[in-house]
Amino acid sequence: MIKPFSFSLTVIIVFAVSLSGLSQNISGTINSYHKVISIGGNNASVEVSSTSGLAVGDTVLIIQMQGAQIYSANNAGYGAVIDYNGSGYFEYAIICNISANTVSFNEELSNNYDQSATVQIVSVPNYGNATITGTLTCQPWNGSTGGILILNASGTLTLNANIDVSNAGFRGGISDSSIYDCAWFDNFSDYSYDITTGYGAMKGEGIAFYGTNTAGKGALANGGGGGNDHNSGGGGGGNLTSGGD
Repeated sequence: MIKPFSFSLTVIIVFAVSLSGLSQNISGTINSYHKVISIGGNNASVEVSSTSGLAVGDTVLIIQMQGAQIYSANNAGYGAVIDYNGSGYFEYAIICNISANTVSFNEELSNNYDQSATVQIVSVPNYGNATITGTLTCQPWNGSTGGILILNASGTLTLNANIDVSNAGFRGGISDSSIYDCAWFDNFSDYSYDITTGYGAMKGEGIAFYGTNTAGKGALANGGGGGNDHNSGGGGGGNLTSGGD
């Protein structure tokens, strides 16, 4: 059977602040995205996968996308956040130097980011007056970067077209065509399974990352749970099993 999956949200940040910039027509993807490999010991530099699209003087957003620890026991408490571990931390930084793949900032970062978690920097374009002339969007989240649309406008931001980041955030669980039979009265009620068991569908992504094969009805913090075998409707549940939240 093909089991249901769920989607999470994309972040859109639009600030109106006093920054200089030229009037400009904008559309498409206006940000560049860079996975943080490591953070400098003085907390004022990062090593990134690529510096393409970055320049000295640029404003960037640094943000930790994941890293939360959840309660993982097989009961109704599954998925509750025990420790956010910095997931959701973000701040602005100004680039003062680029050397190879090391990006240095003009000040130390205010937050301590978990470099073993999913951290990225996103370029932040600064405009005076800007007009959206075609659909404005972002790079879809790919597990390392993307999922964020951000800009600064110090004057007027005119929307002559849509801002659309549909399905560009944390990814829903991949649908799975199981090789296992679904007996009508099977009642697999655990909150987490390995996808290879066939007892549950993939969970949706969220701020807690618990492997690429995690299935079952329990939600990963703010990510949706997957349906359990047999006859459950993902997070909503249905028929013989209660489903997740």
